[in-house]
Amino acid sequence: MRQVLIAIFVLITIGESFAQNRILFILDASNSMNARWENTTRWDVARETLSKLLDSLEQSPNPPEVALRVYGHQRNFPPQYCDDTKLEVAFHANSYRHMRNKIKGLRARGTTPIAHSLEEAAQDFPDNSNGRNSIILLTDGKEECDGNPCKASRMLQEKGIAIRPYIIGMGMELDDIASLDCVGRTVNAESPAQLAHEMHLAVRYALLPTSAQVDLLDHRGNASETNVAVSIAEQFSGKPAYHFIHTLNRMNRPDTIMIDPGPVYRVTVHSTPPVTREHVQINPGKHSHIGVNLPQGDLSLNIKPDGAYIDLRAIVRELDKKTIVNNQTIPGKHRYLSGTYELEILTLPPITQTVEIKAGQSADVKIPGPGTVTFQANASFYGHILHKKGNEWVNIYTFNGNNTRQVLAMQPGEYRLIYRSIASKSIHFNREISFSVNTGGSTLVKIP
Repeated sequence: MRQVLIAIFVLITIGESFAQNRILFILDASNSMNARWENTTRWDVARETLSKLLDSLEQSPNPPEVALRVYGHQRNFPPQYCDDTKLEVAFHANSYRHMRNKIKGLRARGTTPIAHSLEEAAQDFPDNSNGRNSIILLTDGKEECDGNPCKASRMLQEKGIAIRPYIIGMGMELDDIASLDCVGRTVNAESPAQLAHEMHLAVRYALLPTSAQVDLLDHRGNASETNVAVSIAEQFSGKPAYHFIHTLNRMNRPDTIMIDPGPVYRVTVHSTPPVTREHVQINPGKHSHIGVNLPQGDLSLNIKPDGAYIDLRAIVRELDKKTIVNNQTIPGKHRYLSGTYELEILTLPPITQTVEIKAGQSADVKIPGPGTVTFQANASFYGHILHKKGNEWVNIYTFNGNNTRQVLAMQPGEYRLIYRSIASKSIHFNREISFSVNTGGSTLVKIP
């Protein structure tokens, strides 16, 4: 005889607001449900527990809409009829009464097509995204039709129809529990009374409001970091659920958000660079803390004199990584995760510098102010500016050959202009001019 298994799958579709809560109950009416359980049968316990739960829901202040799908009730086992699943009571105004009447007349007869029933259940809800749709599945055992409930659950999650399952087992073996871990969370009921308790918890899981706060932790582990954008999305479907600017309230604590406890979430903090926490689970009916390590420091970039450049920027990369994490304005200050960064300051020539940003501190980088160099020629020319970098001369600028006068802001240093008139067609007409640049200075380079 198989171990008794009562599985409750809570699969929630999230909209921006919930105009209506809906619960689809899927009832296992396979032949094995006729097995004894204490002084009655699994089937009688399941029907009685579900009927009492319906009474409780109907009497609640804002009762959800309900519907009933049943499997294993249309044909006897053996043999196996793996398409034996049917929506017996659809969502409508009188569905509570109809469900109670339908449950009384059902008989447990057939097999257990769990995966197929989950797939079919996706079509049972009204075509209205402005609602919260839940599925509670009651079954006494494992999949019997070579279906894959884990795959079906994942598929529903990826499509945004089914969220995290809630599984309640009774007298389950460890192997049975492990086989359902890929489907969702599991608990074990040891008696009909505990089954009723777990079913009420499943409804609570699906319906009750739940709160959470995102704790952005500094280098001391305190939730003091704030004023950064946070995105919370469903882990499997990627569907966005919440976006907000993190705030500390008047008590210097992170603000509370109301959150749906059904999905598994991915939490992304849009710091520089961003930080992501995967597979975040929320406790239904409770207040959850979502902690994200976010030790930050400031990078201050300044240049003297101010206004020497128009829209000067620094490309910021994590050290030894090619990905750009920011394009910082100069002068200016920006907040980064603690770590070591490579700066490419887009002066002429560019300045490359490594800087360490420590948590709770400010790294100050002062950039030398440029000088002004005017290139004035009697005729159009081909030319390159070479910069002395150590013992090497590096090309930093190429003239396009169309202008006879050009003004450039250049960093202090030693330079050479190598040029040739466009009209000249021999290497013998190549010339070079050496010049230097000082901060705030003005240099005229005449090209004969």
